[in-house]
Amino acid sequence: RLSMHGSLIGDNRAGADCLAAPGGLLATGANLDTDGSCAALSPTSGGVTTVPELGLGPLADIGGWTSGQLPAAGSAALDSAPACATWPGAPLVTDQRGYPRPTDDDGDLEPECDLGAVERGPIFLDGFESGDPRRWSGSDA
Repeated sequence: RLSMHGSLIGDNRAGADCLAAPGGLLATGANLDTDGSCAALSPTSGGVTTVPELGLGPLADIGGWTSGQLPAAGSAALDSAPACATWPGAPLVTDQRGYPRPTDDDGDLEPECDLGAVERGPIFLDGFESGDPRRWSGSDA
């Protein structure tokens, strides 16, 4: 059986966000969907929260080996993981790009993990930054 934990599932144009055979997919907690179809996969309440939109930026080169989508300012995914850990309880210390987790992405001075594979990062909350911050210059020249 496949477990879904700390995942973002939504904005599916082809139909329901979650279509799975009974017992084939289990939502173990801290997941977001956009149409409510994933709620039936959770054995307890709180395994899936339905939101109107995920609030993700476009698929782009955001650093690392693969493309990704950064959560936008105001996204429900920001700092929303109740524990910065995998379903078995192993700590999450980096995102898919190898960037550190957790960071304070919602401005409340409390570092928490974002839901999904990518941590937004603590630089700005207004969407000013883009791309791979490791490529930014630290000088004003």
